[in-house]
Formats: sequence, C-alpha cells, structure tokens
Amino acid sequence: MENGGAFSNLEELQTVSQDLMQQIREKMREGLDPKAFYDDVMHFVHSVRWSEPWLVGLIATEIVLATVVMITRKNLSAQTFLFFLLFVMVYWAENLNTLLDRHWKKFATQAYFDRTGLFLSVVYSGPMLLIMVFIIINNLVQMVKMMVKVKRMELKFKAIQENKRKGKKKE
Repeated sequence: MENGGAFSNLEELQTVSQDLMQQIREKMREGLDPKAFYDDVMHFVHSVRWSEPWLVGLIATEIVLATVVMITRKNLSAQTFLFFLLFVMVYWAENLNTLLDRHWKKFATQAYFDRTGLFLSVVYSGPMLLIMVFIIINNLVQMVKMMVKVKRMELKFKAIQENKRKGKKKE
C-alpha cells in the first residue's frame, strides 16, 4: 500500500513535470515568434507618451551626444572622454531609476520606472550603449588606419635605407 501511494505520487509528479515542460516549450515558441516580439515592441511604443518634456529632453540629449561623437570621431582624447562619460552615466542608471521611481509624479504623467529598470534601459542606457559601441568601433578603425600608416612608413624607410646601401656599394 505504501509503495502504491509513492508510485501514485511519482506518476503525479511525472505528469505535472511533463505538463510544465510542455508549457515551457509553448512559451519559448511564443518568445521566438517575430510577430510576438513585434507586438511587444508596438505595445511598448504606444504605451509611452513620447511628447512628455522630460522624455523629449532625454532624446534630444542623446541625439546631441551622438552628434558630438560623430563630429569628434577623429579626436581620440574627445572620444575617450565621451566614452567614459557615457560609461559613468550608464553605470549610475540603476540608482537613477530608483530616484526617478520615487519622484516620477514631479515630472511625468505615468509611472515609467519600475524595479527591473526596463524603461530606463530602453530609453536611456540602450542608446548610450549604442553610442559607446560606435566609439569602440571607430577607435578600432582609427587604430587599423594608424597601423597601416606606420607600416607604410616603415616600408618606405627600409626602401630608402636599402637604396642608400646600394648607392654606397656602387661607389
């Protein structure tokens, strides 16, 4: 009898685990569905009041930062400064989210800021991280160009040295 009860519990456990696995598979398929992702993005876009002054100011600031990064793309010092400025701003995003969550009624019409920080990640940290990726790629491109320039100079120098040596041998 005792074994029958344990066996029954094991069967129930197996049934529950199979049902759970089936639900997980279905949810994963839904998550991989591009239409579901598109629907989620559209829901997010339509949920936000993009004309709020603070949000317009944030987006304008990000556009100005991106423009400054583009303009200074050949200035390594400026790029380094901007990279670390953006790094610090993204680093403090969690604390900023907490602060904004406490005081959202003073500047916003909706409570955009939650514990997960999803909204701030999308509209604040995400664009800044993209700008930082641009800075890194730009620095890599500049580095490769510099390496090519240095190698060309090295080859020219070697050619000049070789010509001088050949000229001395002829004399």
